[in-house]
Amino acid sequence: MTILQQIRRATLTRWRPPPRRTVAEWAEASRYLSAEASAEPGRWRNSRAPHLVKIMECLSPLDPCEAVVGMLSSQIGKTECVLNFVGYIIDEDPGPILAIQPNVTPMGEAFSKDRIVPMLRDSPSLREKCGDPKARDSGQTITHKQFPGGHLTIAGANSPAGLASRPIRYFLGDEIDRWEVTKEGSALSLARKRLLTYRAVGRSKELLVSSPTLAGFGIHAEYAACNEQWELHLRCPDCGATQRPQLRHFLWPSGDPGAVSYVCAACGVAHPAAQEARIKARAEWVRVKECAAHDRRRVGFWANQWASPFTSWADTVREFIDAGKDAGKLQAVVNTAFAEPWEDEAEKADGGALLARRESYSASALPDDILLLSAGVDVQDDRLECEIVGWRAASADEPPESWGVEYHVLPGDPAQPGVWAELDLLLSETWRTESRRELRVQMACVDSGGHHTQQVYAWCAKRTGRHIYAIKGGAGKRPIWPGAGKKRNLRGVSGTVYTLGVDAAKDAIYSRLKIDRPGPGFSHWPVADCYGPAYFAGLTCEQVRTRKVRGFDVREYFKPSGARNEPLDCRVYALAALCSRKINWQSLARAAERWLNAVAEERPPDALAPERPPDPAPQPQPPEARPERASSFFGPRKSFWRR
Repeated sequence: MTILQQIRRATLTRWRPPPRRTVAEWAEASRYLSAEASAEPGRWRNSRAPHLVKIMECLSPLDPCEAVVGMLSSQIGKTECVLNFVGYIIDEDPGPILAIQPNVTPMGEAFSKDRIVPMLRDSPSLREKCGDPKARDSGQTITHKQFPGGHLTIAGANSPAGLASRPIRYFLGDEIDRWEVTKEGSALSLARKRLLTYRAVGRSKELLVSSPTLAGFGIHAEYAACNEQWELHLRCPDCGATQRPQLRHFLWPSGDPGAVSYVCAACGVAHPAAQEARIKARAEWVRVKECAAHDRRRVGFWANQWASPFTSWADTVREFIDAGKDAGKLQAVVNTAFAEPWEDEAEKADGGALLARRESYSASALPDDILLLSAGVDVQDDRLECEIVGWRAASADEPPESWGVEYHVLPGDPAQPGVWAELDLLLSETWRTESRRELRVQMACVDSGGHHTQQVYAWCAKRTGRHIYAIKGGAGKRPIWPGAGKKRNLRGVSGTVYTLGVDAAKDAIYSRLKIDRPGPGFSHWPVADCYGPAYFAGLTCEQVRTRKVRGFDVREYFKPSGARNEPLDCRVYALAALCSRKINWQSLARAAERWLNAVAEERPPDALAPERPPDPAPQPQPPEARPERASSFFGPRKSFWRR
């Protein structure tokens, strides 16, 4: 091709009128579903997913809107909508595309390998334009695909620095509620800046899709800001009325989700599951927020799993039943199945109510239900605060039931060895249950984020065999236990520090404080001086707020001025210590049961040789004198040491 021909092609491409086909029409004619990426491989049919047609029409260049926001549940086809839009761009209206996933590895690479590459391979019109991705000279990589007139770049929200200085025409954001805000800024705000060049001439498009998490945050905030909003409603076959499908519209016999029926709020008729396909086929988009035609810049869509043709009502009911009263599992169902933001009442825990429900057990005779002890240690400038917590769970999938054992305030300068010797003795103590079964602290976390990091590193480094870890808190979307620590060296003292997901731990603790019946997740405390009003005020003092950070909504816990939150920190660290190891709860339960049987039969317990708890901590040599401890925060009280 001569230079003149290249110039002529570039000129014609620039002044070419926009295509007349919509994204939905292109998908019907040219998109093929791959066997490894779809349960129904073959040609795409809009009749199989009619609810996606309107969304794809708004993504077409003839529609004047600049941004499309989808607050959608799982199993609704939102990823297929993104893929159809990508295929349409490559085939009909090429330009530079930026697709952002929560991270490049593994989510971005999986999106490319499992979804993009099969679509490019199996759709003839796309294969012709993109070529063989395995060819050495194809110019295709996992995160960068080239095609005539544009390219597709897949980036991660956790590393937005690479987004700078890259003009784009199309911006695709997937699962934005899982994005992190980094020191470089939010990927959402940076990506929008890259659109400005094309937006100035009216040629840009933005697509954001995600399941919601919290009210006023992420996709829920983006949806609320849309000038025009649409909801996917179900139409009653009897009276013709439409309604937004919600949990309260579905009834089922106890223990039989398969017999679920859908109730129309307008006429009261209950439609059995046999009519499900017919009702879903008549689902339609209802506009719930309208704007002037000239102001139609951002269009939002809401749809949940109740109206999805890809899942059944019975499956959704089973998800809800399986979640039970576990706030974490229930939130996942509310977010991903119902497409509703989670209103977390657990963030409003009542310390007075917790104080009133204390129980009549003591640290010298713990309940036999306790199988394991962990500890959390908070380091202050003039003291150490430590809580010993007991745990029990039926399995690793069940939220553990917890018992407060003792809360200690150890006065002393952490820069001196005395207070650390006292802590060492405390963590080596032996507690006994009502049946005289012995328990010891199996794991502990010690805060290293204050002014005594060097002392914490040095003390914990000598006790890794007892599973005592130096930790620091990390805000944001992190797991409670990171899985791996990082080597640190501070003024010649080296240690391994683990960065905890304190927000996730506080979410778990606050949600469990609302459980009002003993069982999975329930929290117990004894009637004891150390568990008084001051303790519960500190445990429940923090609140959740959402604020703007570099233009992005960030949810965070904050402590009111003057409040003392050491009890909450200690409980967070004790929970993280429990998460640091894989616990064989069944083995511990069997050992406890054999012990109780031996006590019931009046046999010597030592002859039983019960299963040994994992890695019991060695006993250090006690000091010559055991000092009495007085609390600097909870007021004077007698020592809890047992001789």
